Amino acid sequence: MASVFVVLKVNAKSEEVTSVTPELFKTSLEKALTVAKAYDAENYTEESFADLQDAMDAAEKVMDNQKATQLEVNKAARVLRAAYVSLEPVSADVI
Repeated sequence: MASVFVVLKVNAKSEEVTSVTPELFKTSLEKALTVAKAYDAENYTEESFADLQDAMDAAEKVMDNQKATQLEVNKAARVLRAAYVSLEPVSADVI
């Protein structure tokens, strides 16, 4: 495996690698953002939806960051998924 990495490193220009890599490793975050954006604030408590909005804002920043690491992308996706799984529906009693 190390020899493959060395060959890639020798044969690829750094701008080629950095322009392709961010798009490839941000796919799960893109999908999580798509799911999160589908939720309607009116159906969930203000506090839980605010948490989702904060997570979406942070995820968008990571998406826009061309120098984001894989760990940052993974963390943003995890936090975003946790926020939409934790959404609390507005009870029928609240009007």
